Amino acid sequence: MDPLLAALALLVLGLGFIGFGLSRRLDRVRADLARLDKLDALEKRVEALTAQLEQSDFGATLQSRLAEFTEANLRLAAALAELRQRLPAGKAFKPPASTPSDAIREHLARLGFDDVHLLTDLESLPELSGRVVFEARRRGVLHKGYVQLAAGRVQSESVQSAYAAFP
Repeated sequence: MDPLLAALALLVLGLGFIGFGLSRRLDRVRADLARLDKLDALEKRVEALTAQLEQSDFGATLQSRLAEFTEANLRLAAALAELRQRLPAGKAFKPPASTPSDAIREHLARLGFDDVHLLTDLESLPELSGRVVFEARRRGVLHKGYVQLAAGRVQSESVQSAYAAFP
């Protein structure tokens, strides 16, 4: 074999190995570039979301709503203070009755009765409708009677003093 031909074959073989190595490196660079492209797309999406959040300006909207709420709360407090001043002296505001037994007691209190004892179990009444027997005092005198309920609300009452039963 000719030494020139052998050197040329070695050169071609060396260039082939170098080309193969460069090809593999080029494939790795292409894979890295593909990952970078994905990261670039992700970065662009984050920037778009950030811009969208800045445009919608949630902080300013929240501040605005908070200011409105604070103003409404101050107006409500002022209205409550004014209503309290309008109430007659010595009379406190009572919220409406929350249970049928409270409604019965309040109704009888408006009629001048105190020390009210309900003798009928309200839970036994179907749909909180029917007669509720009670005992109560008015000006120290014991009275007995019943209150007619309809859906938990007082419809009418019938009351007799205890001494009216005796001749």
